[in-house]
Amino acid sequence: MSNSQSHCRSVNSAKFVFFCVFFAPTLVL
Repeated sequence: MSNSQSHCRSVNSAKFVFFCVFFAPTLVL
């Protein structure tokens, strides 16, 4: 259970980082 939760959390944080990296230049431009 805890292993699955940590995996899900890391995936969510990765998605958030990807979203920021992809969206930030759009806002700057």
